[in-house]
Amino acid sequence: MSDNLTWDNSRAIAEIINKKHPNTDVLSLTDKGLLGMMANADILNKLPEIDADEREPCLFSIKCALSRVIENDEDYNAHQGDAWV
Repeated sequence: MSDNLTWDNSRAIAEIINKKHPNTDVLSLTDKGLLGMMANADILNKLPEIDADEREPCLFSIKCALSRVIENDEDYNAHQGDAWV
């Protein structure tokens, strides 16, 4: 895992989560559950601190990317700016 991981690396984070927790039901995944998976996959301690208000859209973007990773959609590269499209 890259030490330069940021909250904008949704696809990379999703791939790490999918390796640790394959076939996650993204539709029922809560933010708390996602944060738990990220902690379990040793991702949270690699990310810079951000405010809770900033974290919400990032978690949404990671969930979008995770659904694409699960579906093997390699062309999709979600990041925070695309999360609301």
